[in-house]
Amino acid sequence: MAAKKLSPDQVKLLAESLKEHFIPKDKNDSLFSFHFTAEGTSYRADCKKSNIKGKDVWTVEKVEEVALES
Repeated sequence: MAAKKLSPDQVKLLAESLKEHFIPKDKNDSLFSFHFTAEGTSYRADCKKSNIKGKDVWTVEKVEEVALES
């Protein structure tokens, strides 16, 4: 049976829900990325820090499908 393909909106929502587990401890960092797998497909999420009303806010800027190295 083939793996179910998630929509781009579903993948971004999943990345948004996972990002809190990967936020760098160094307050000077403003970018990070992480990998995750969903429905048999691997993805990389790129995140960026912004300052909104004096508070640091991390957002997922881009999510792309990646091929795993064997």
